[in-house]
Amino acid sequence: MVSLEDVCVPGGLVRGPFGGSLKKNDFVASGYQVYEQRHAIAGTWSGARYFVDAGKFGAMKRFAVVPGDFIVSCSGTIGRIYQVPERAPRGIINQALLKISVNSHVINPKFFYFYFQWETFQSLILDSTQGGAMQNLVGMAIFRKSPINLPPMGEQQAIARALRIADESITVLERIVAKKQAINQGMMQQLLTGKTRLPGFSGPWVEGRLGDVLNVRHGRSQGEVECRIGKYPILATGGQIGWADAPLYSKPSVLIGRKGRSTGRSTKRLHSGQSTPSSTQRSPKRLTLATSITCSSRSTGDP
Repeated sequence: MVSLEDVCVPGGLVRGPFGGSLKKNDFVASGYQVYEQRHAIAGTWSGARYFVDAGKFGAMKRFAVVPGDFIVSCSGTIGRIYQVPERAPRGIINQALLKISVNSHVINPKFFYFYFQWETFQSLILDSTQGGAMQNLVGMAIFRKSPINLPPMGEQQAIARALRIADESITVLERIVAKKQAINQGMMQQLLTGKTRLPGFSGPWVEGRLGDVLNVRHGRSQGEVECRIGKYPILATGGQIGWADAPLYSKPSVLIGRKGRSTGRSTKRLHSGQSTPSSTQRSPKRLTLATSITCSSRSTGDP
């Protein structure tokens, strides 16, 4: 086990300058880039808004950033880390950042990048944060001594490689999901507005009201229907919260959340004949005992 400062080059842990060291009148139209917190959060060096000239850069050389350095957000959205790539310009960090220059002979930079983002390590540098809504990183004395469990260099490289591959796979899957969601939304826009008709259908659409085709019901208090030895699950927006000895409604239904993050979303579709119809099957309760809405078809078929 080593400390964070043990894996850095001498002077490799630097908190950003005090606000008074970098003033608005120090900025010029072009020159050395001023790296801001948003660069660490977004994971990019582009989109620079502020620059300083060679004189100011020289005066603030301690805060200089070169390719390979890591910058860390230290205020508000804290603990986000970004490694400055080779193609990025030299510059300085502002007061909302911290610069980390690791010793690549001691720790693999990619391994360090993943280790720093690890939830367990993040808890070490954030748990003792002081302040209110705008929180800060732990003090530098504590930060420098943050422990790192360091495997041999070969294993570091192998771990970094495996995590990088996993990251890339997740990115690919996220793009596939986003593409499918976009396709689905496009199809819904076409089919649910009648702009596109399916083969074999040409009749006119009829405009009506929701209440003309559905029964909309609210649930009942969990305490009114709950039974410890019941066989019917009480369903809430987030899942099952208890048991009841009888269902409230037995027709095909769709559960819709009324409160919280799932408001307006269809949370579960239930069919008649299910082995475990909910006691709040057509009217589930949230954990807060607030009711949800049940929509059931007035016909005998599926809604």
